[in-house]
Amino acid sequence: MKPLTVVGLLGSASLAILGIVMFQTNPKQDSYENYTMQQLNTYLKTDVCQKTPNFLQSLVKVDCNELITRFNPQIKDLITSTTTRQDYIIFSVYRTEINVSSWIPGIPGYKFETLGAFNQFYTYSAVKQ
Repeated sequence: MKPLTVVGLLGSASLAILGIVMFQTNPKQDSYENYTMQQLNTYLKTDVCQKTPNFLQSLVKVDCNELITRFNPQIKDLITSTTTRQDYIIFSVYRTEINVSSWIPGIPGYKFETLGAFNQFYTYSAVKQ
């Protein structure tokens, strides 16, 4: 066999194997929702709760971290209802648009775009609205 033919066959076989691996490791929507819940909980507990004045917490007699934990099921429902998935067989693109300003005035909305591949997620866009 000619060297160019061997290289072509090896390249084709490698691409086929990569495609199969990517197909097998394309994460599902429930994995994305769990990832988003983790990220959002971390953000709320480390950034938002840290900026909440102590007098406000003592006024309402509720710890911010405890409040976030208590509302996890509702937060997950919000993520589920505001997420769209585009499945490209070997990877997926997830778009989540969270806008709670109609319920809680003054809280900004956010739009996230995340790539899912190889059982991992990469959020490449997070825009405050």
